[in-house]
Amino acid sequence: MIAYKFRVTIDYEEDVLREIEIRSDLSFFEFQRIIVSAFEFSGKQMSSFYMSNEEWDKGEEIVLFDMGFEETNDSPRVMETTQLSELINKKDQRMLFVYDFLKMWVFYIELIGENPPEKEISYPRIITSIGTPPDEEQKSLDFKMPVDIIEEDDIDP
Repeated sequence: MIAYKFRVTIDYEEDVLREIEIRSDLSFFEFQRIIVSAFEFSGKQMSSFYMSNEEWDKGEEIVLFDMGFEETNDSPRVMETTQLSELINKKDQRMLFVYDFLKMWVFYIELIGENPPEKEISYPRIITSIGTPPDEEQKSLDFKMPVDIIEEDDIDP
């Protein structure tokens, strides 16, 4: 077991970040709880982690709950049963954490260090805190979607 050090930055107009240390044998659910707490969110919204690459593209999803929609072997992993060490496998590993799928709060997570855990330290812990987090209700819902208007003359009878 090792201790991971992650930099977590929220997509927001001001610089707000937290550096978090967490043991590698803890679950993504526990990691989700500390991120939500570190940014002073309620934790009452759905969320998912996405493994990512250098360009911050969404990769494999780790969901909050098993929705039971897929009964196949390729259904998504669940946060509570997936340990960080199962998917964190390279230096500078990147992930996205999406919280509240209507308001789309996006957190950028990057592995910035790995160390043997220290016995006298209680994990997980926030080791750096920069900026004041936004109010989770501050972001408005955006229901405007582009719609292609079809003219009557464009429809073939």
